[in-house]
Parts: sequence; structure tokens; C-alpha cells
Amino acid sequence: MFCSGPGPPSRVRFSNVGRTSVTIAWDPPVYPRGVITRYKVAYRFNSTLTGFIWESLLGRNERQRTAGALNAQAFYRFFVWAGTNTSWSDPPAEAVVYTGGSTGK
Repeated sequence: MFCSGPGPPSRVRFSNVGRTSVTIAWDPPVYPRGVITRYKVAYRFNSTLTGFIWESLLGRNERQRTAGALNAQAFYRFFVWAGTNTSWSDPPAEAVVYTGGSTGK
């Protein structure tokens, strides 16, 4: 099987995980298969199988993004694609994060 698109971004990680926001960061693909010109980040609730709550396009030197207005105490699944001028990584890199928070007790 031949893959013409870039590999997915590598070493996806979260920092600044709060009750209503998280910052996701990543490294370039191990197998870029061309010049990476852009990245795309999206997320949805981990329990949802389709659709995204939020999507963001970034330039080739932007390798982190903060997502806000999240629900506290919820699991989110993030997806990160690397793109060349002609294609996106398929599949994307995926990572799950849990937003913390107090129950108020």
C-alpha cells in the first residue's frame, strides 16, 4: 500500500489542562512526505463519533493551540492533521484529554 500524504503529527501532548481550556501541542510528522505547509486541529466529545465542536487551521510553524470554552469534568478527543499543498495526513494524530474541575463539594 502506497501513502502519498504526510504522516500524522508526532508526540501529541497537552499542557495547561484546566477546567475549561487546554493547550495541545505536537511535533512535525516523522514521515512528512513533502513540505508541511499547514496543520489542522479539531476536537469533539470523546463519546461522540461524528462531527467536530471546533476546528482551527494553522500555519506550518504553529504547533500548538489552546481550546477554550470547554465543559469541566469532560473527556475530549483531539485530532491533529499535517498538510502539504496537496494533501492532509490520513489518519490524523489523536489524543484524549480530561478537563478537571471541582464538583463544588
